[in-house]
Amino acid sequence: MTIDDALDAVQQQYPRIWHAAHRRHPPRGLSGPQPSERELTVLAHLDRHPRPVADLANHLHIAASTLSEVLGALEARGLVVRRSDPADKRRRLAELTNDARQLLRSTSPLDASRLQSALQTLTEDQRQTVATGLTLLAEALS
Repeated sequence: MTIDDALDAVQQQYPRIWHAAHRRHPPRGLSGPQPSERELTVLAHLDRHPRPVADLANHLHIAASTLSEVLGALEARGLVVRRSDPADKRRRLAELTNDARQLLRSTSPLDASRLQSALQTLTEDQRQTVATGLTLLAEALS
């Protein structure tokens, strides 16, 4: 597939996905103070696996001290856990809590039930292809 073909496919399919799965009402997150855009960005980049804090700071192009401050605030709210890396005690890992995962789902502009219904129509291999493709595209954009 050429770059132009891929560009056409993404530009044609993304609006279809958005319109089919977009929430009709604003999402509701936590009761109390909502996370800032920076906090949501950090949470989104932690994804499903623990991530080295230094790598995350580099990836987000922010100072380690700034990230440490954001992670501290998220940790105080029970959204992030920081711990030593078992493979290298000098490294710190950050990971999402279950509350953070629920928050990310609830604040997503895409309706989880609609996406779940659509994904249930696909085979396991097809779901993996979708997830891998979207992850690759998101990483290339960041």
